[in-house]
Amino acid sequence: MSTLKDVAKRAGVSISTVSRALADNSHIGEKTKERIRQIADELEYSPNYIARSLKTKGSMTLAYLIPDIENLLYPSLAVAVEKQARALGYSLLLCNTFDDPDLMNKYVRQLQSRFVDGFLFSTSLRKGLNNEAITYLKSLNYPCVSLMRNSPDNTDSVIVDNTLGAEKAVDFLVAQGHREIVFIAGSDNLELYQERFAGYKKGLKKHSIPYSDELVWPGFKGTQRIVSQVAKEKIESGKCPKAIFCASDPLAIDLLKTLHDCKLSVPEQVSVIGFDNLRVSEIFYPSLTTIEQPFFEMGKAAVKLLVAQIENPNKRNEPNLIFETKVIVRESVKLSEVK
Repeated sequence: MSTLKDVAKRAGVSISTVSRALADNSHIGEKTKERIRQIADELEYSPNYIARSLKTKGSMTLAYLIPDIENLLYPSLAVAVEKQARALGYSLLLCNTFDDPDLMNKYVRQLQSRFVDGFLFSTSLRKGLNNEAITYLKSLNYPCVSLMRNSPDNTDSVIVDNTLGAEKAVDFLVAQGHREIVFIAGSDNLELYQERFAGYKKGLKKHSIPYSDELVWPGFKGTQRIVSQVAKEKIESGKCPKAIFCASDPLAIDLLKTLHDCKLSVPEQVSVIGFDNLRVSEIFYPSLTTIEQPFFEMGKAAVKLLVAQIENPNKRNEPNLIFETKVIVRESVKLSEVK
């Protein structure tokens, strides 16, 4: 079995440089890190996690709690989190909570008792909810980070600016000549959807477009998406807008299918923009113009933040890391010919 010494000898660097490179230390150049990782793979080097665990009194394991891996949002996040965890020498446990607070609390207490080193949460925290699991971990000064969700109790969070992202969607549609823009809302229980709704209204105001309740269509009833039913009813009643902004890509994809079933052409008759930039949005037809969330960068940042907590226990309450969004232009919005 190869050792750090073997990797260092092949790379022509010191053992400490190899150790820091494999731990993704910021003082080691990216080219050097990549070369050392490649050599480590070639030599089939595997860190001695047992020895490291005895030294750190940890398990070298992180837990990532999500609502449901079948939700199209989470596979990309989970891959990003796992890759970064592995790069830093940690294993990852993935837990589906199905938005059940009791199950979430059970996972946290079981895994904490089994010496999981830290927790990442992308659970659907509702605005104003004092989440019991996170509050419990905070009371123990236990490392935890919220990913994609604002979190209670000043927990470190990695999020996007949902309000600005939604405003960008309105800006883009207005730039294509649209003044009547329907907004298909997400669940009003979730803060991120409330932020996107606020961004929609802010965008309208910026362009001196009056807000109308008639142009806000519900996308959810409880936890069920109802955009297809709502859109069909609106279209059959003669209310067919030329521009629709959906609060998420899954809502937009449901809408695209409904418009197709109603014999309405996208983007010739109706322009549609989503929010997320999920992988499926690129392969759907027509491909979806959307607001991109940088999932990989966010997952990587969340793991780094969590590991920093683990390795520096006295460092807490970092400000939120807020990532920017951008418009991804594809086929579902008809572009203005005016230059």
